[in-house]
Amino acid sequence: MEISYTDWDKVASLPIVDKVEIMAAVPRTMDSATRIWLARTQENPIPPLAWSQILDPSLDNSAKNLYVESYFTVCVFELRWVDHLSIPIGQTNEKIVKLSHESKVRSSYSTKLFIENVIEGGLSGGEQLKFNVKERLTTAYTVETLSEYSQTKSDSEQVTVSYKASPEDRTIVWWDLTKVIGLYRQSTENTVTLIGLGDYLTQTVAVTYDKNGIVAADSPTKPLVETTNKSN
Repeated sequence: MEISYTDWDKVASLPIVDKVEIMAAVPRTMDSATRIWLARTQENPIPPLAWSQILDPSLDNSAKNLYVESYFTVCVFELRWVDHLSIPIGQTNEKIVKLSHESKVRSSYSTKLFIENVIEGGLSGGEQLKFNVKERLTTAYTVETLSEYSQTKSDSEQVTVSYKASPEDRTIVWWDLTKVIGLYRQSTENTVTLIGLGDYLTQTVAVTYDKNGIVAADSPTKPLVETTNKSN
């Protein structure tokens, strides 16, 4: 199922989880899909006393109390196809492969929707509620900063591939596990609207498929890269 983050009904239909293990999530057979939406977290509400930190493009602070039922965030776990390498039968392969990890949010949406641009820094709520929305989101979803990919639309890295000869053709496919954080507004009329979005690379894995397109016995069992915030 393809997901548009502006369509809350589709996002809401995803299974609810706390986390995703990338090795358990990658397709066991070669898949033509380049993006796979796996699951989402439970909604994380933002307290009304902290709504002033949300730079809602449609509502000022005085209007929020009249027209907003709630603001909340969710994190969607998404698999993204990165690249592939075909290894013919009997061939020993050792080469350097450049992988590019593209931000789908940065390349597909307006900067006005980038989540770091719709959340203002600082505290609100007085002495009884010292609530910083940016800090709460980075902590809740274990990302270092909400402005990852703020300078470029993609990151690149070089990896060395080394495989011994095999009696059959094989294909190595690299997958990224990405967290996509969405900030939504629920109106008093129960309409849910996306107002902020950000994506964050967490892990990359290289999966080897055999000639039948099934995960090969010698496929790696651990992620290739594990990070919460890659440098640009």
